[in-house]
Amino acid sequence: MPTTLLIEPTELAGFLGQPDWVIVDCRFDLARPQWGESAYAQVPRIIGMGAVTNLLVHPMPVLGEELVITAQKLIRGDLFGVEKYLLWGTDLETITLTRASQRPHVIEHISQSAKDRGQSPRIAQMAMLVADELISNAVHNAPIDAQGEHYRKDVARDIELELDDRHSVAVRWGCDARYLAIEVRDQFGTLDRDAILEALGKDNVRDSGGGAGMGLALAYRSCDHLVFDLEPGKRTEIIALLDVRHPPSERVPASSYNVFVERRP
Repeated sequence: MPTTLLIEPTELAGFLGQPDWVIVDCRFDLARPQWGESAYAQVPRIIGMGAVTNLLVHPMPVLGEELVITAQKLIRGDLFGVEKYLLWGTDLETITLTRASQRPHVIEHISQSAKDRGQSPRIAQMAMLVADELISNAVHNAPIDAQGEHYRKDVARDIELELDDRHSVAVRWGCDARYLAIEVRDQFGTLDRDAILEALGKDNVRDSGGGAGMGLALAYRSCDHLVFDLEPGKRTEIIALLDVRHPPSERVPASSYNVFVERRP
């Protein structure tokens, strides 16, 4: 029977958000080489649609790197691990937080590690900010009780909390001279796609509300690429990538993001 590779936009719209569909928009305009730069203004509107789970905004060659890894994760279903974003053999430091009071020491260590690797004060500062927000989210916003209540979201950040095996937070970071990468993982898996897109789509960080929303919005605006790997009810992994190859003046006015959800058999 005859087949076609063409589909009307109105027909395609009916498949947005379907787990068995991966829709890739790779539009360009050869007549207007600078068209991509003007398209950055559309990023908030695209996120606000609530259906775009993978948005890559950087020019080549960074776009090529991001696109290859995104495609591999979607095809293979192998989602977790910051190693996928770093060159093979890159050393990773690892620490598991067993007390909430370890957070400031860990983020200071990450910042100092960046400086020791020759990174600029700005990169070190951004690494500190991102790590702080992601660890705070894992410690205070991820835990829920049997009723689905986030029972630690209103606990002051300077209050000591013991983090048992269930509440412990794993942090890994490393740098391969392209990216400074920070991975934070919790064992609750309570963050979902809709909450992520709502937080990232706010024009103003203050509009994202308290709790996880504000922390995710701040982290997104402070890095070049934010990746969410979700296994609902089991674990959430967030990876922040800071591109260390270019000075701040050359940073594009938007950040890439991915939201991957592990499919259950």
